[in-house]
Amino acid sequence: MGRDDAVVFAYGPWLLVDVFKATPQICEAGGCGVRVVNLPWLNRVNLRWLHEIGVHRAIVTLDNHDVNGGQCEMLAAASLGLGPVPHVVRLGVEELPEWGTNNEVLERHGLDVAAVERALVRMCRGAAVQGDRVPQ
Repeated sequence: MGRDDAVVFAYGPWLLVDVFKATPQICEAGGCGVRVVNLPWLNRVNLRWLHEIGVHRAIVTLDNHDVNGGQCEMLAAASLGLGPVPHVVRLGVEELPEWGTNNEVLERHGLDVAAVERALVRMCRGAAVQGDRVPQ
């Protein structure tokens, strides 16, 4: 992948901070550029705005709640009308939510800095990532 091939959609103070902390390591270790977008709406997307951002080769979403019906599904469906379908990776809560401090919960669900970094480096290298989804 090349410069800005992946766009990561996240929201909220913890997930945005985590992905910003991981971005330099992702770019260095994974060999791809990553654009981070703060998208706080879970159920709306402006198609013109999404087109202007550019649907890159990969869309990655970070959801701090159940991934079913979350931001990834909305963005994947919206991107279908914008051209070639990108690779889509959704990272989020895929089981009953754990409890604990913010950092403990994020780690248990694979949303802490280290887990996000590992997943995005693997994606940049072309490897499968748990949470991969391709819209149909």
